[in-house]
Amino acid sequence: MPLGDSNALTVLLAGNDKIYYYQGNWNDAVNGNKILKTDFSSLVLRNAILQQKHQLDLTANKRDGLMLLIKSTGEASYKNVIDVLDEALINNVKKYTIVKAEAAELEWIKDQL
Repeated sequence: MPLGDSNALTVLLAGNDKIYYYQGNWNDAVNGNKILKTDFSSLVLRNAILQQKHQLDLTANKRDGLMLLIKSTGEASYKNVIDVLDEALINNVKKYTIVKAEAAELEWIKDQL
């Protein structure tokens, strides 16, 4: 099912509790240098979710249009996946899914290490 770029927030879970996230589609995020890094020691991910919901409130999509895409590199711990799911619940994200990371995303993450 097609997903509007403004509705998508993708979380990439890497090893060592590292998180990368971006809004919209992958190519625009890479080309615009808009892939952000954080970890589980701060509220950065929570704030990113809240900011995305606020932006959607200003459009016809509204906050329930947010789709959180959770992608693991295979090196992320089970706890990391659960922590992101907890953030989805805490922030009342109505739509989220766990999907495989794309090859380009995996390559990009490998280049960051």
